Amino acid sequence: MNEKPQSVSQELWSHVELERRKDRRVRRISIAAWSVTGLAIAFYATIVVQQFSQYQRMVASGMMPAGAEWNAFTPLAGVIGIVALFVATLATIGMFFRLRTSSLEELKVRLTSLEDLVVDHIESK
Repeated sequence: MNEKPQSVSQELWSHVELERRKDRRVRRISIAAWSVTGLAIAFYATIVVQQFSQYQRMVASGMMPAGAEWNAFTPLAGVIGIVALFVATLATIGMFFRLRTSSLEELKVRLTSLEDLVVDHIESK
């Protein structure tokens, strides 16, 4: 009778370990995606800064009104805002579901272990 709870516990622990591996894989993918996103935004920011410097020269030469060069940053601010909103929404949803799943699996394992302890204690008497 002692064999079945042990195998169930081992099966649950292997399932928890599988979930942890999935969490690590998702974390690595997230880091890679953030790296690519950061590089893309840095590239876009470089283009915007070049446009800003061109606008500054045009303002200095009198071809554009003073302060018009700051309009070059408007698209960059919009892109960064949209990316931040998108990532914040997805991260919140993703973390909620992943943490919920992990905690339920760990509760299941802990309850099974507690059950094993109770069964062992009763059998030893």
